[in-house]
Amino acid sequence: MNVMDSNFLLINNINQLYEDVSSIYTTFSQTEAVKLLNKHKVDYLVLSPRVKKEFDIEKLAYFSRQCFEIVYRTEQIKIYKVLCHVEEI
Repeated sequence: MNVMDSNFLLINNINQLYEDVSSIYTTFSQTEAVKLLNKHKVDYLVLSPRVKKEFDIEKLAYFSRQCFEIVYRTEQIKIYKVLCHVEEI
C-alpha cells in the first residue's frame, strides 16, 4: 500500500497523514519513526531526491541496521525495508 504520494485527493485525514509522514522523515527518534511506520503499515521507506527536498534532509537521522535494511540503492535513491515493530503497552 502506498501511504502517500503527490496524488492525495480523497484521502481521509490528509493533514494528519502529512504530519506523520513528515515526522517519519525528520524525527531523530527511531522509536517515534517505527511507531508511525507501524501505524500506517509501512514495510518499505523510500529516500529519494524529492523526499530529501520536501523534508530538507540528506539521510534518515535514526537509521540503524537493526531496524532497517537497505534493499535498493543508487546514487540518488535508497529503499529501506522496515524490520522493527513497536508494541504499545
